[in-house]
Amino acid sequence: MLFKVGIGMYDCTGPVAEQTMMGYADSKQKTLGIADRQWVRAFVFQDKNNNYACLAIADICMVFQAVKNEVVKRLLKKFGGVLKTDNIMLSATHTHSGPGGFLFILLLI
Repeated sequence: MLFKVGIGMYDCTGPVAEQTMMGYADSKQKTLGIADRQWVRAFVFQDKNNNYACLAIADICMVFQAVKNEVVKRLLKKFGGVLKTDNIMLSATHTHSGPGGFLFILLLI
């Protein structure tokens, strides 16, 4: 079976200074600047029957439901019903150096 494949890469680096980092439970530990940018890499596959699937891998440590909900909402708005919740796969590279606070989960210490 042949597939058409589209690829893309986007800079998803968050705020670069005075931000709490993802994965550290110490709110006093803050970012000081950029050592490396963070990226999301996306692949969209189309088969001969015009079925689509999207795989995106982001340098954000973890993907939680809040992230998936926002991605699906934006893709539905942009592409209609082609990409939707059941054909979008999100994954993340494990890094603690990116900004935190995007999961809608409060950590109380």
